[in-house]
Amino acid sequence: ILDLSINGASWTTGVSGTALDFDGINDYVNTSLTQSLSSNAFSVFLWAKDIPNGNKYIISQAYIFSPFTSDWLLGNPNHGLWFNDEKIDGNNQLSDGNWHHIGFIFDGIEAKLYIDGAQHNSSIIPPEVGGIGPVVFMTRADLTTGFVSGTIDEIYIYNHVLNPIEIQNLYQQYAPTTPSTPSTPSGPTTGKPGINYEYNTTSIDIDEDNIYYLWDWDDGSDFIWLGPYSSGEICTRSHTWTVEGTYNVKVKAKDQIGLESNWSNPLTVEIIMKPPIADANGPYYGTTDDSVHF
Repeated sequence: ILDLSINGASWTTGVSGTALDFDGINDYVNTSLTQSLSSNAFSVFLWAKDIPNGNKYIISQAYIFSPFTSDWLLGNPNHGLWFNDEKIDGNNQLSDGNWHHIGFIFDGIEAKLYIDGAQHNSSIIPPEVGGIGPVVFMTRADLTTGFVSGTIDEIYIYNHVLNPIEIQNLYQQYAPTTPSTPSTPSGPTTGKPGINYEYNTTSIDIDEDNIYYLWDWDDGSDFIWLGPYSSGEICTRSHTWTVEGTYNVKVKAKDQIGLESNWSNPLTVEIIMKPPIADANGPYYGTTDDSVHF
């Protein structure tokens, strides 16, 4: 457990409990961790969101203070990893408004970046390492510039290398979940061509994300995502079949960050043009040569 000196950052809702929110002007966190982490194997992981695009100082430690150089830096380039001038581009994945799990491992020779439980791009071998001064959050390690806006939570620094299973387990603790498989569509199971029929379904997202629905009418019509709907809100959609046949109607859901459910069980709908039924009225008997009207 680290002693933290919180300078200006405020508490807000986190991926679990509360998190620290930074204004990007002069907020930062200074830690009590001053040993050279890169002199041995170590790992750094955290959850982050709303980090602006570009090269950012999320967590770092200095290599030289004058002229300043970082020893290692999570957040540069583009939310990636900088390790004494060797770089892994992070491709700006922390700016979409969603929580992401990010971090790296260093075994004393090689460094690897992980985003959302998976290794990101190739590894790097820094030419020389050796940190000085405290590990800091959301600013450059000399506390003079590079202040970063955004929110961070669940920060872990280990004095050993995590293996891929341990990294995946860390991610899965708070990883976003897919919406539930939508309910089997409800609505008419028989009908005629050219008539509009209405169908309903719903899905639950335990993260309370908004949900979008994709209907498959089994007739070759275009797939269009509909939404957003609140979790548990009924999605109603109408459709017209133009050709007789038997159709299996199904639907799937996705949340606002793009995680998709499985397809629902299908509802079988039979569309057929039934012949008209004659309804004749008239006498029940008569005689030969008499005119009978119906």
